[in-house]
Amino acid sequence: GHFLMAAFWFAVLLNLKHIFMYVAPAYFVYLLRSYCFVGTHSGVSVQWRFFSAVRFVKLGLVVASVFLVSFGPFIVLNQLPQVLSRLFPFKRGLCHAYWAPNFWAVYNFADKVASIAGKQFGITSDMPAAVMTGGLVQEYKHVILPEVTPRTTFLCSFLSIVPALVKLWCCPGNPYHFVRCVVLCACGSFMFGWHVHEKAILLIIIPLRFVSGSKHFVSGHSTFDVLSVTANDKWVDM
Repeated sequence: GHFLMAAFWFAVLLNLKHIFMYVAPAYFVYLLRSYCFVGTHSGVSVQWRFFSAVRFVKLGLVVASVFLVSFGPFIVLNQLPQVLSRLFPFKRGLCHAYWAPNFWAVYNFADKVASIAGKQFGITSDMPAAVMTGGLVQEYKHVILPEVTPRTTFLCSFLSIVPALVKLWCCPGNPYHFVRCVVLCACGSFMFGWHVHEKAILLIIIPLRFVSGSKHFVSGHSTFDVLSVTANDKWVDM
């Protein structure tokens, strides 16, 4: 019952704010391994005779019902493509106006430095200036470094979270490893995702608080990070 409730509420949460798609792989692997496989033990390999098709269908129906209620009206009105174009802003550029300090921020900075150096030495004098660090929400092309596509960011994000998903698969029914996997999935998406907002860091440091209780330094540091990020929006009274 708790697994179905978890699937239901996460589906609701995902429909309220699609940024939680960053951690959806952790939920999928945890629910599939811990709920749909009955009587299995830890390890990578599983015996498919323990797979419960009934539980899998029940889990799918719970999630599908939430999405049907959420997207049903848009499907009826033939507006689903418009909704998806707003949910996945691939035409808004690699970095958000409030860009996240992630791998692509360093990549853009390196392109900017290379562009300036190239002009100084007369190598790229006929090329336009690098403007990926300008903070405007639109598509830009890198001047020196190879262009980054949404497919590239998806692949990098996926590869970065595979070890965490494998570890979670090997430890079914372990809440500690589940929360750790949520943190690592959020971290991988934050570091390599497309058009990531700076506040997406909250998806990392808030659940990190629950697995850092035994390490007081990490616990205090994560709490300070939450306060420093939310204070400007007056979520907390400093």
